[in-house]
Amino acid sequence: MGDHESFEAELLDPKTPARRVGELVATTPAAAALAAQHPNAYPELLQWIAQHGDPQSQEVARFTLAGLTAPTEQAIIESSLTPTALPEPAAMQLTASPMPSARRWFARPAGIAAITAAALAVAGGGIAIASAVGSTPEASTIAESEPEPDPTPTTYPIPDGCPSAAEFGAAWIDEPDWADSLDASSLVGELASTIPEGGCAFARREVGTAASSSSTYRYVQVWYFNLDTPGRLTAEHLLDWAASVGGTPSPVIDPLTEEPTGEYSDHAVDLPVEFSAWTGSDVSVADGESVDFGWYDGVIPGFTQGSNGRIEFALNSERVDALVAASGQESLGDPTLLLSQGLATSFSTSFSMSDAEGYSMRVEITGRLQPFSSEVADSPPGKFRAESSAAVSGSVTNTTAGRNAESTGVSVVALYPIDAEACQGLGEISVEGGDWGDPSYCFVRLGGLPAAELAPDATQQVPADTQPIDLGEYAEDGAALAQLNAPVAVYAYFGGKGVGLSGVAWTADHGCHVPTGSGGQWVVAMAGWADPLCG
Repeated sequence: MGDHESFEAELLDPKTPARRVGELVATTPAAAALAAQHPNAYPELLQWIAQHGDPQSQEVARFTLAGLTAPTEQAIIESSLTPTALPEPAAMQLTASPMPSARRWFARPAGIAAITAAALAVAGGGIAIASAVGSTPEASTIAESEPEPDPTPTTYPIPDGCPSAAEFGAAWIDEPDWADSLDASSLVGELASTIPEGGCAFARREVGTAASSSSTYRYVQVWYFNLDTPGRLTAEHLLDWAASVGGTPSPVIDPLTEEPTGEYSDHAVDLPVEFSAWTGSDVSVADGESVDFGWYDGVIPGFTQGSNGRIEFALNSERVDALVAASGQESLGDPTLLLSQGLATSFSTSFSMSDAEGYSMRVEITGRLQPFSSEVADSPPGKFRAESSAAVSGSVTNTTAGRNAESTGVSVVALYPIDAEACQGLGEISVEGGDWGDPSYCFVRLGGLPAAELAPDATQQVPADTQPIDLGEYAEDGAALAQLNAPVAVYAYFGGKGVGLSGVAWTADHGCHVPTGSGGQWVVAMAGWADPLCG
């Protein structure tokens, strides 16, 4: 088989990977025009051909970038261009940027033009301009024809669960080893906002390095298959969720100038940096018709046959490694065990509270705690500093009819058994009905909601604010670090009257009054956590 037949056969195969398509253009310039029509011709390669190819190859690339089917002729197939350094497929590069564009895989409508008879159809006119390989423009014919009806698509049963990582990789990029599976529910503690339920999460195996530090990251994609079908998330819901967490419509970028067009996408939303602590997070939705993700047909057709949505973001690679390792383990459902596995744990609760004068408030709290780590650089030999971080967000609404009211501040605390080595120097707390002089637990403050003056029915929204936690020095050969990563409970903590006063100014519709070393407090256990203080 000659070189021409070899590259032509590869470029006629829609499963030829993106990297190989780029290699063929780099090593065989005559392949440029065919490569520009391949469904895996990535945007950077198309833009390169559109800028550096000969006029005919440029035309083919520009047609493809515009989402059209370009005419194919022998002269175009055999065109050549001067070898120049070609861009790698964007999704296969290690990048030095903190988080490269998450929309690199948001494909144009998939399809490859037939080389033996390419056609440029004029919609609605019943006219087709056909050109056979080997023909000249003079040999081309113009004929009136009726447009052929599209074949009825095959409908597959909608499967439960998620495809395997190998199935997903083969369908997405024709590489079964491209990604690892992880439990989407485990991401709750890693992100500033809770993602919608029902997603299938995959982590790309390739590791990138940030431009501004030595931190490394891995991409995570959470897919929502078969949107808008009974019992599934809708595309509108997914985009509304993106807006609710601070997302903004993605600007449309001209593929040739790489400059914003001034228009904004109606199917892609950029998420704020706070979402994952890396830039470039986004949400994309494709209906499979006017916009398509470019799945390989027939690999997981039950999942990819209709509308799909995706949340994509980066996380520190060590965090992703831990999530992958814990995937499928029962411990993921136990928030008290996550920190010990190197995973962030989450917490949330809601309650109504009131004071003796009849003022009332509605409180909602959510947050996450990162694992404690040992920092030794600034500690003497044999010692380490226990450090972590936590983010707390929520809202307080004044439900007092017709009256302004000042809400009390609400703290969030993690509890540890009082005899733990980790309790040195920490605040102390006892169980309901206990004696403040005989505490049962110590606690670490993770953050909270500040007090605020609120008008009737007004709500104070408190965005997530990650705060460092430094508990001081502990012995390296002790158990303190392991203990700190095994809290027994997390509580909302509020209502005290002041230092030395055992009563509380505010109570809630659930929880209990407990004594502390500085006075009484009301506590409410976080959902899904144990409640040792109130029993």
